This record gives sequence, C-alpha cells and structure tokens, in this order.
Amino acid sequence: MSISKRTLFKRTLFKTFFLTAMLGLFVVGRARAAGAVDLTKVPASDWIDIFNGKDLDGWVPKVVGTPAGEDPLKTFYVKDGLLLVDYANYTGSFGNRYGNLTYQKRKFSYYLVHAEANPWGVKQPSGSPDWANQNNGLLFHSQSMESMSLSQSYPTSVEFQILGSLNHLNSDSKTENGTTANLCSAALGTSMIVDGKRVTPSCLTAKHVKIDTSHFQVVEALILGDSLVKHMVAGDTGKALDTVLTYSKLQQGGKPLTEGYLTIQGESAPYKFRKIRILELAGCTDSKFASYRSYFLKSDASKCSNT
Repeated sequence: MSISKRTLFKRTLFKTFFLTAMLGLFVVGRARAAGAVDLTKVPASDWIDIFNGKDLDGWVPKVVGTPAGEDPLKTFYVKDGLLLVDYANYTGSFGNRYGNLTYQKRKFSYYLVHAEANPWGVKQPSGSPDWANQNNGLLFHSQSMESMSLSQSYPTSVEFQILGSLNHLNSDSKTENGTTANLCSAALGTSMIVDGKRVTPSCLTAKHVKIDTSHFQVVEALILGDSLVKHMVAGDTGKALDTVLTYSKLQQGGKPLTEGYLTIQGESAPYKFRKIRILELAGCTDSKFASYRSYFLKSDASKCSNT
C-alpha cells in the first residue's frame, strides 16, 4: 500500500470510528457537543407529559394478590400536583404486597425519559424488607399489568433504580456520596451486555453521586430500543446530569427486548414524583415534512406528515 493510500485509509477509518463513537456517546445533555443534539432547542410541545399532575389518567395499578386496575389500599394517588406512593393504609404484615403503576396509553421504544422523584417519608409497613427503604424505580420496556399473574411481584422489564440517601446502600455520611440510577434485572428476567459481557444482574451499582434528599432527584434514561441504554442523574433541577451507567443489547427470554410500557414501583417505600415525561427519538427524518425533527435517532416513515 502506498503512503497516500495508507493515509487515506487511516483518515477514512478515523472518520468512521469518530462518527460511530459520537452516536454511541450521545448523552442527552444540556450543552451541545459535535454530533449530539442540544435538547434546549427541542420544542416544549414535543415532550409527552405522561403524568399530568392532576390524576392518574392512562395509568394502571397492579398490586400482588389484586387484579390489574384495582388499588383498594390507595397505594398510588395524586395530591398537590405530585404522584404519591403511600403505605398509610397497609395494616398487619406487608406480606410482599409489591405494587406497580404502569402508563398504558402506549408503548415506547426509542426515547428519553425524564423524571423527578424523591422519598417523602421513612415509615414502611410492618414486615417490609430493609432493602426497600427509600427505594423506587422506573421500569422500562415493561409488560402490561393485565398480562401479569395475580401473584407476580414485578413485570418483565428493565429497572432504573432510584434510591434515597437513607437506603442501606448509601451509608457514607461523611461525603454524602451514594448510589442511585442503578440497574436491576434478575427478578425481571432480562439480560444485557455490560462491559462486553452478557449479564442478568440482581442490581448493578452505578457510579456514585451526591444524594441530597432535601431536593428532588432528577433522573433520565436514554433508551434506544434494545441497542443502547444510558442512566443519568442530577441532584436537583438546574444541575448538570451525570451519566453513571451504560449498557446494550437487551434481551428477554433470549430475544431482543425492544419496546414496552413505562412503570413506577411500589416496594413499601413512600415516594413522590413531580414530573414524568418522555421525548420520542424515533420519527420522521425526511425534512420535506412538517413532522421532521433533526434530533430523531431512528427513522419511522409512518410518522411523516404535514399535519
């Protein structure tokens, strides 16, 4: 190979590697980097508020031992603009009555989910597990609540775990550094590639960050079908998001897990959510149409329209 051809080859190889890396490192941040998308330029109307701050329209509860759609102990409800997970009406032993609340108006595949959450109390029902203290999570690519068995604790899905500072994993009082935005999947039956290996972790600890439960914890997950997931967290609104975990190639039962519903948990810890919203990243990539968006990462011609 001549010097000129070798140089051309190297340049071509570097360009290919650079473009691939930029796609893989697409961190949906608040400042624009080359090849990434500045979400401050996204029209506010493009965000889908799946929690409206008024009621649980579109959400379906499921508690162990109770059919989908029923929540006799009022585990999930809305008050003062907050979506609350509450165990005030649980008497006797908890008895592993885990709950889930799922947004079932539609499934999602390629998207960014943004949530603001925080524990609002420390009292758990009698007999509830220690590990569940100040513990909640976003379950994405979830099955529907109606498809769960009566005794099933969790839907098949992937968990973005949200922990408060008093969870037993967060005991470093000197630095206030703790773990949140962890990955849990063993109880959900899903696997993924982490650091080059396929795993089905009970819970995989993310990079430690400062957790201050006097503020709402801001969490975001970049979810690209079954191909790539990034967990991001910030201590409060207005602060920069920190990417704390990345993994890829999601599978359920040995098959790609590409889409599903979004679920929040009820594992015996009182929790509150202020915002839960989604930005779709699959859509029309043809600039001739009004529905075109430059930030879409996956083309879906069926969504191209001028209305």
